[in-house]
Amino acid sequence: MISLPYTQDTSKSRYYQGMIRLIGGIDQLAFLREDYMLRLLDNAQVKKGAAFTLKELMQIALPRQHHADFLNIMTRLAAQSVFMRGYRLTCPVCDLTLWYELSAVQEMTPCRGCLTPFQLPLDLPFAYRLNHLFCMGLNQGAASVLLTLLWLHEHYEKITWEACVIIQQTEVDLIVQADDELLLIECKNALTDDHTSQIERVKALAQAIGGKFMLAALDHQLHLSLLE
Repeated sequence: MISLPYTQDTSKSRYYQGMIRLIGGIDQLAFLREDYMLRLLDNAQVKKGAAFTLKELMQIALPRQHHADFLNIMTRLAAQSVFMRGYRLTCPVCDLTLWYELSAVQEMTPCRGCLTPFQLPLDLPFAYRLNHLFCMGLNQGAASVLLTLLWLHEHYEKITWEACVIIQQTEVDLIVQADDELLLIECKNALTDDHTSQIERVKALAQAIGGKFMLAALDHQLHLSLLE
């Protein structure tokens, strides 16, 4: 266990923990290493919870020669309710278009706007919407944090971690007890000059408490880089 005194931004930390539980564990996060999946999950409309057909999701992700791998990943994410399956339906009475989950749809489906029942179109593709928990987490920088935890999980026998903590008035994205090492890690989806002062503060804190500082950043090719 991590014994240092700290306070915590519990909402962010719980988003990350919930995402890991939903996907089935840290080792199940490997799909995030695929640039086409990061491209999909970084799309502003996807992160807002907009619904897309599979064809539209592919146009965002651009898996190219990895078409079969993309379909396999999406099949698993749909089974785990990371992407929720449903329909985009337009009411013929009030013209309101909304997403309806599968459990809410029947042959005659009440409009969620004017409440008028209408019949489903005969030829209607599924539309997939990102789970709201993933929307919230990704909008709070989860991609780099989860990829960092995956890397640590693969490189250490045992890790204990807390996210979004404040130690000695310094914010730290991840504090990790990895085997016999104490790691303070800054995780950035897009590293800019604006982060320089924060990085220096965490680096100084790591030195002061006898820990090791690491910087985890997603580069322009959407792959994880870990820099000590």
